[in-house]
Amino acid sequence: MRLIKTKDLHYFIYQKKIINVIDFGFHAGQLENSIRSIYSNKYRMVAFEANPIFKKIKKGKLYNYLIAKESGKTKDFWLDENNSGASSAIFKKKSKKIKVKTISLYDAYKLSHFKTIDLLKIDIEGSEYEILNKSSLNFLKKNTSQIAVEFHAFLNINLEKKTAKIINLFKDNFYIFKFSFFTSGSMLFVNKNFYKLRFYNFFYIYFIKFFFGFKRFVIRKIKNMVI
Repeated sequence: MRLIKTKDLHYFIYQKKIINVIDFGFHAGQLENSIRSIYSNKYRMVAFEANPIFKKIKKGKLYNYLIAKESGKTKDFWLDENNSGASSAIFKKKSKKIKVKTISLYDAYKLSHFKTIDLLKIDIEGSEYEILNKSSLNFLKKNTSQIAVEFHAFLNINLEKKTAKIINLFKDNFYIFKFSFFTSGSMLFVNKNFYKLRFYNFFYIYFIKFFFGFKRFVIRKIKNMVI
């Protein structure tokens, strides 16, 4: 087993084959860059990004849709001034507002034409609370082996209970790994229908988690000493 940490701070288990990837929240393509550095051209990707400034993908297809509960709607979308990836339809900002078209999780999957998905990344600035529920997880357990999610409760404390409820829905069909020490900002859900993890797999994953955490701590300390 090999655990991969991506440039946009998501995690997934390496698979030795051509992988199918769906990226909700493509932004500038950090996930694709990470996958490309490992798999070269041995991947297939379909990506979705609501911010229309981002249009380029190295391999695959990129659609400028907002992932939402329903397809075919038009929603307000607040652009982050620095295009840092924090643009959102949920968290209102004192910045430029545009109108964007929506697409549901189910219709996004139809567009991909993938029969099975090796990695689904969800980093959509609060819209994860619209699309992750009992119904969608029953759908995902049949076709998606790994789901990397950034929950954004750290931006709104009122979302913490909702986050906990969604994570609880994963328990029956997914192994759950949390990589952020104090928040649910970096989660990996591994489908039990695709993987049978053993004790040593859990030991390895948590060892890597603490290794990366210690590394970040040391780097921060060094930077503070230099300042």
